[in-house]
Amino acid sequence: MTLPDNKKEFPDWDVYYKQNKVETMPWYEKNLDLDIVEEI
Repeated sequence: MTLPDNKKEFPDWDVYYKQNKVETMPWYEKNLDLDIVEEI
């Protein structure tokens, strides 16, 4: 999907997750958030 020049192209998320290790994704955090740890 191509968007206007001033917009970024959205990735195909299925392909993205299949082609990349989760640990390399910018939002990956090895440790759980403290609020999740407390809740568990």
